[in-house]
Amino acid sequence: MNLVEGFLIFTGVSTGYLHMGWSGPSGATSGWTSDGVTGGSSVGPVERTGLGISNVGFAHVVNISVRAVAMPKGLLRVSSTAGTFRFRWYQANSQATATTVYANLWLRQTS
Repeated sequence: MNLVEGFLIFTGVSTGYLHMGWSGPSGATSGWTSDGVTGGSSVGPVERTGLGISNVGFAHVVNISVRAVAMPKGLLRVSSTAGTFRFRWYQANSQATATTVYANLWLRQTS
């Protein structure tokens, strides 16, 4: 079993949402959470729903002039099938203002 975690800084509009998730080789399983703010116009609760490897987590932007943070984390189990384990993100809704994920984010996996 492996611990996977990350730290992302992003901005956008509150209705754009930052969706994120993981993908892995056949047979890989994961339990994780996006650990991002869920409130749209003010500081809100943190999203801590337990998700599987094929589920999408999300985070909101609280205020377009303030950068937001998401810290996805979870446990990964791999099977005997080799392959790539990757993190992916996207803007969930089309908006005039793009969701931006800034440089200096990090992801790590610990066995």
